[in-house]
Amino acid sequence: MIRIDNGIIAPQRFGRHKINRFLYHFTTKEKYDNMLKDGFIKQFDDFDMEGIYMVDLPNFTKRWRWLNDWKEHFLSFIMLKHVSYAANNVVALKIPTDKLDHNSLLTRSINRCYSYNVLKRIDNLNHCVFGDEARFSSLYKKRKEAVEYIYQNDIPIEDVEFVGKADVNWKSASKDIKSINDEKNCIRSILSCIFANRPEMKNIEHL
Repeated sequence: MIRIDNGIIAPQRFGRHKINRFLYHFTTKEKYDNMLKDGFIKQFDDFDMEGIYMVDLPNFTKRWRWLNDWKEHFLSFIMLKHVSYAANNVVALKIPTDKLDHNSLLTRSINRCYSYNVLKRIDNLNHCVFGDEARFSSLYKKRKEAVEYIYQNDIPIEDVEFVGKADVNWKSASKDIKSINDEKNCIRSILSCIFANRPEMKNIEHL
């Protein structure tokens, strides 16, 4: 691994392109306990693609906000609520990309997939349904877009680091949330709990 002076681990190279050294998978404590029993994070169907869904934290905190078509909601709030609503807790798992099969790692732009015009262009639809090679993530980041990764293989749990857990009562929280700014503050609180006293906390400042 290559480290730069401030202790941040340098990006992993996918050919000529770069991808973060670590990706993060959000789940629940109950599902994580099952992963420990099975020995793997297993693929699952979510919406239209089978795989393990992940984000890179700097992009997640900086770009998963509101889009032109979704200005009434904070995207990271929607995602974490979807992942953990029934369990009332959120767990983050840290996954090194050098342990992944690069040919099994796909990416897609949330900006394109959450656009109201997605069905009007076949290239947008294909992008959202099938994804692109992970190397294209650097292009979407240059465009300042929210990026999602989908790994189409199981991941051995021994390669995964448990980061932390946050308890959240979504039903109660939803009653108190009146604006997109409230959603942002809720996400900041959840992530601050999960990443407390860890180097990743610097990313929470982007929120």
